[in-house]
Amino acid sequence: MIARAADAGFEQPERLWRLTPAEIELELRAFAARERRRIERMDEGAWLAGRYAAIAWHAPRRYPSRPDGVLHPRAPMTDAEMKRVALGLARRNPPPGRED
Repeated sequence: MIARAADAGFEQPERLWRLTPAEIELELRAFAARERRRIERMDEGAWLAGRYAAIAWHAPRRYPSRPDGVLHPRAPMTDAEMKRVALGLARRNPPPGRED
């Protein structure tokens, strides 16, 4: 089991000898979870690179000037800004039967 952990990339597998079976199981579960998250991040990065490539090829004018896969926190809207946005949406999308 220790050799298999080493082959899988578990860091310092020799320390598993000093743990109880329950602790070993927890360590290996945590290692597997870290690996799953690492692979998910790599997959997301590859997807994002493909998305950028598709935009660059099919709609180069829409290519983002900065990364759009990262959330950029925005300042909270004021009441006046919320009202302006809501009124703008209402003007563009009138309720059915009310075409002004």
